[in-house]
Amino acid sequence: MTVPNKPFWLSQANSEFGGNGWASNILSKAGISAPRYVGELSGKSAFSIIGNPGNPVAENADGMLYFWRFGNDIWGGGSGISNTQLTRGMCQIRIRHTGGDGSVIFSGASNSTAFTPDGTWRGVGCRAPGSSGYQVITAAIDFILNGAVVKTVNITAEGSTYR
Repeated sequence: MTVPNKPFWLSQANSEFGGNGWASNILSKAGISAPRYVGELSGKSAFSIIGNPGNPVAENADGMLYFWRFGNDIWGGGSGISNTQLTRGMCQIRIRHTGGDGSVIFSGASNSTAFTPDGTWRGVGCRAPGSSGYQVITAAIDFILNGAVVKTVNITAEGSTYR
């Protein structure tokens, strides 16, 4: 949760940023250089979105996009996409299938159901067709913090089979 506006208890800022109780440590974890006033923590949050999931494209395979937790952050990657840190801090992810002519696959996730990433790779993809060619699906990825959508990213996933 975001540190409330002034006045706030230092313990609230300590909880938000996982500090050791010392104001200088909390400021450092919040990315605020010392010396500064502790009041500058007002309205700050330990959570931020720093990257976007890519658009998975697979050759002779299902085009999959995955999300997982590493440490206290969320990462993403998949078919033809490098593993990338997406957030600082945790939130929930909701994947919504929005269209396309391909067959959608969910792995460890469900359509329009929010989940909290853990060490398991969970995601969405487009199944490779049974005959030569490719198929595409579209999906919306919602980042949800404290019950509110803070960002939505639209992706396309392509699965292909070439003979």
